[in-house]
Amino acid sequence: MWKKPVVVLLVAVLVVVSGCLNRSDQTASSVQPSASSPESVTSNTEASLTSTSNEDHKSAPLEFEYPETPQIREMNRTVAYDFWENHFLKVPYYVHGNISVEYRDGTFRGRYEFTIFNFTSKTLYIARYFAPDGFVDINNITIEGVPLNLSKLDRYRYEINNGSGIEFYAVNVSTNLTKLQGVATYEVRYKKNWKLFYSLKENITIGTDFSFWDLASNPDSYRIVVTPKLPEETLYVIACYGTVENGSTVVYSPDSRIQHRSISTVIVQVPDLDRVDFTLRGMNFTVYLPSWAISSEGIEALKSNLSLALSVYGNLTGIERPTDRFFIIFHPLFWRFSQETYGYTARGINYFGTLVLPYDNDLLTTLNNYQLNLFHELGHEWFGHYAGFGLFVETPTQFLMLEAYSRSVPQDYFYDYYMDEVEKQVVSIKNFTYIETITGKYDNFSDPRLYSREAWYIRYFKGPYILRSLRFLVGDQKFRQIFHTVLEECHGSYCDYRDFIRISEKVYGDDLSWFFNEWFNTTEVPDYNVTVLKITQAGDTYNLTFTINDANDFKMPVPVRIYMENGEYVDERVWVNGTATVSLELPDKPVKIVIDPEEVIVNVNREFRLSDIWIKVD
Repeated sequence: MWKKPVVVLLVAVLVVVSGCLNRSDQTASSVQPSASSPESVTSNTEASLTSTSNEDHKSAPLEFEYPETPQIREMNRTVAYDFWENHFLKVPYYVHGNISVEYRDGTFRGRYEFTIFNFTSKTLYIARYFAPDGFVDINNITIEGVPLNLSKLDRYRYEINNGSGIEFYAVNVSTNLTKLQGVATYEVRYKKNWKLFYSLKENITIGTDFSFWDLASNPDSYRIVVTPKLPEETLYVIACYGTVENGSTVVYSPDSRIQHRSISTVIVQVPDLDRVDFTLRGMNFTVYLPSWAISSEGIEALKSNLSLALSVYGNLTGIERPTDRFFIIFHPLFWRFSQETYGYTARGINYFGTLVLPYDNDLLTTLNNYQLNLFHELGHEWFGHYAGFGLFVETPTQFLMLEAYSRSVPQDYFYDYYMDEVEKQVVSIKNFTYIETITGKYDNFSDPRLYSREAWYIRYFKGPYILRSLRFLVGDQKFRQIFHTVLEECHGSYCDYRDFIRISEKVYGDDLSWFFNEWFNTTEVPDYNVTVLKITQAGDTYNLTFTINDANDFKMPVPVRIYMENGEYVDERVWVNGTATVSLELPDKPVKIVIDPEEVIVNVNREFRLSDIWIKVD
């Protein structure tokens, strides 16, 4: 029996990134040199980074050459990106290595054993992240038995934000060897500096998700195998990869599931941690939750919810499997985890491949109370993981969520209660246009305008209503084609709302600027009314004529349903451009007219009688 869920209309969610790009896809944006790094300085910096000493070397198997006086040299973004792309990633040598690492007390402590092959350039590049109070400490590096002293080398720093950034070392190596073996130990103050990742979201990705420093390597041939040791009841979530358990193995290589350090990771501790594995629709699921929460009834209910959503999303997008592997973590202390991790209370988090959701009493109760959250976060595997769209991503994701939800609850509840409540909230908000909430104008987590109820609500709920209207305009088949084409064209790249509009017009075959302009750039919504209603009987039939007016002059096809005395109804599609007149011949006497009976268009609602006909604008 369906149980009325706890209604959480304000479903706060977090998306970590827009899409997951491979290292080879990364490109630098062109910017002007900063004021603190004049052209003369940056040119010298780049030259010194890529030069090798011409002095005669001693005949020892290996020797490092150090400058007389080590210096810290600042790089601007342009120089850092140029060096990264044209030198760091284009070395002739490649690295294979093994990292054994333990996470304890908020710190990764690792040992990295590596082999450098085809070392013919004689310059070894090293990179690491830095922070004002320390981030990555490389305690020692020894290559072919010779210690490398990083403190005696020049450092080339690219400060990204508030004293944090990336620094490079260029080590001139005197050797006749082309194969070098080495070992390094290091510490990463992960927990203390975790939030730095949000300010260091650059396309320069350093090291693995367990090291955060790197030896340069040809991107086509490297291979790093990591074996982590994690505390009990602890998981390490890596965006775009999945969830790592204690003792598992993570392989970084060009042909692995993960090629380079992710742009987001998080430690998750779940009391009495246990797991359940199953397969649905050709995809593998691993579900983590407390051992005492596992029941056959709850797991079957979870499978049922997932199967429903996967079927709906696959049908709407034409993409049945956006990924081959899903991880879901049901966290009994989710609210505390969210607050401590992000500084606010989320309702669900998607790390692209891993969903973290609240757990409440038992799995059946959890699914009843947080079904919307599950549907939403799952939807981000299509819009977010498979293809990124910036802040616009929440709109199609919420649309998918509502489509799944409408098929899981009674129709009268969905339309007459849930969507009515959503619609009332959207109509009442006049502070933001939709475009303001998706263009990054207020995209700072700390900006109270963006995360006020009003701005959040417009993005998350007016947006899906716009897509419902678009579907009614273009038709189901064209709409599914739009979704499919958008996802395919934007797969593995960065898109935004402008790409969605462009592709919508291409698939539809006509200009849609008028549609998106009236919905994106105004705080108003349609305000329909029915006037000048007339009924005449002609034998066994009735002629009905009435006029629909829109006080806000939207141009939209409007669904209209006329109920008759015999209990039957007739559906009509009426183009309203400010006003429209409807004339129908009906087989029985009309008793009720409903405008927008299935909540296709967000509009001002009203009910009244006119000429003995009940009028409802829904």
